[in-house]
Amino acid sequence: MLATNDPGLLRKIKKFLSSNFEVKDMGDVSYVIGIEIFRNKSQGLLGLSKKAYINKVQERFRMKTCSTSHVLI
Repeated sequence: MLATNDPGLLRKIKKFLSSNFEVKDMGDVSYVIGIEIFRNKSQGLLGLSKKAYINKVQERFRMKTCSTSHVLI
């Protein structure tokens, strides 16, 4: 997974990687290793969320009815 705000740099890195390794461009990512990735391109925002993982843990340990709170970092 690659991320940059410089399209030229992204093209150079993709070219370098594809000339040295077998790679596949799978487009924009929305979920990876348990992290949801969301973006608002018009506002230039990128966010990460572990909500799905947290919900899974709560279900596993029967904690869905416990109090929760939001944490902003």
